Amino acid sequence: MLPISQVSITFFLFSLFQSGHCYRCFCSQKRLELLRKEAARRNEVPRYDNKCRNLTQEEVHEKMTQNIPHVIRFKVLYTS
Repeated sequence: MLPISQVSITFFLFSLFQSGHCYRCFCSQKRLELLRKEAARRNEVPRYDNKCRNLTQEEVHEKMTQNIPHVIRFKVLYTS
């Protein structure tokens, strides 16, 4: 199996963004830890609350220009 190049990863991420299957999350480690603790307090499975999922392009651009650290999250369909 061949190693994945940085170009391949970049192209793959670009494709995911273009198709709407992922988004940038700007939540801090502190905020995510608070979500985990709150879920544990309620005896629930910890999960992300999708806070950054519906940011506008303008909001994302503003955060990117401020160099706020971010991660890439997949858009997962939740069913009840």
